[in-house]
Amino acid sequence: MRFSAPLKPGVRFETASFLLLLTLWVPLCLILIWNRLVAELDLTSLDPIGGFGPGKEKVFAGLSVCFLLCSVVLYVLDFQRRRRWVRSLLLVSLAVTYAGSVGMASAVRSYSSRNEGPGFDGFAKIKFEEYPNLDYEKIFSKGALKAAKLTNFVDLSAFAEKRFSRFRPTLEWAWGAENEPYLKPLFYLNFVSSLWSYGNRLSSEKTGCVLINENTNFGPIPEEGITVRTYVDSDIGCCTDYAYMLHFLLRRAHFESRLVLLPGHILNEVKVDGRWMALDANINVFYRQSWQETVSNNGRAIGVVLFPLRDSDPNAERAYRPLSGSFRQFMLARLAMGFDAPFSYATDLPEHFQ
Repeated sequence: MRFSAPLKPGVRFETASFLLLLTLWVPLCLILIWNRLVAELDLTSLDPIGGFGPGKEKVFAGLSVCFLLCSVVLYVLDFQRRRRWVRSLLLVSLAVTYAGSVGMASAVRSYSSRNEGPGFDGFAKIKFEEYPNLDYEKIFSKGALKAAKLTNFVDLSAFAEKRFSRFRPTLEWAWGAENEPYLKPLFYLNFVSSLWSYGNRLSSEKTGCVLINENTNFGPIPEEGITVRTYVDSDIGCCTDYAYMLHFLLRRAHFESRLVLLPGHILNEVKVDGRWMALDANINVFYRQSWQETVSNNGRAIGVVLFPLRDSDPNAERAYRPLSGSFRQFMLARLAMGFDAPFSYATDLPEHFQ
């Protein structure tokens, strides 16, 4: 038995099949995708065009599947006609298009649920703290440090210790007496964060660390030429410099310290009252838990203490670095999104720190 008879004069099953796809199924798919984009990306200004509820969405999705099945049935009924390979190719293309459309809508749904669903709290899971501002130019004066007679890194450590003793009452008032065990680590965090501005000023896309930057014409300083003055006199630093210097000072102050190595970044951890706490002098942030606890998905709130980042302030004149503030935002956003990059620990420093 052949099923090539027309539905009505001039209209065959094959024609009806493709008309059904083009006039009903394709528009429904476009409407569904548009609605999903409006809903998941929160495009409220487009609500009059799309943005119907989940009930109507299920109805439209059901209709689109029905129309597709009807089209396939009509196509099969007319399958004995010639040009099978052409029609088969068209049907496969339409099926792939449908699968791709559904996949795209599902990807948008998955992305949205990851960032806004019940399993993700975004920045709400981060408990931010900001302490009253201090006279940073006075307490963490780079000018006073440059004027000091320093012949080695031990002298630098002694200078920092004297500054801490001198301004400890001020720190206790500003940072709270309850933070007494953390006062010195927090002081060293801010002291190191004030040593340099992050990256080059003019060539921000190039390496900008103490030992190689725009002021050295991007030529590395030989190991034998590196002294404490190399670090003190430099105005440019990167995460490696911040982490190494903070690690050195914390160990000199008899704190247990270690480096946290991330892809493209490095920060510190210090043990206070038997607990590891993470510190990032590059962005002047103190985490009230270890880095492992900070990035874990255990549902607990993340304690983050934000200190002033002077080189992110456009009023800081020559100290200003546009990338400094954006890098802090980038790191905090990664925490909010779920920081899943691998990391490891280290304790060794370059020889010139010894």
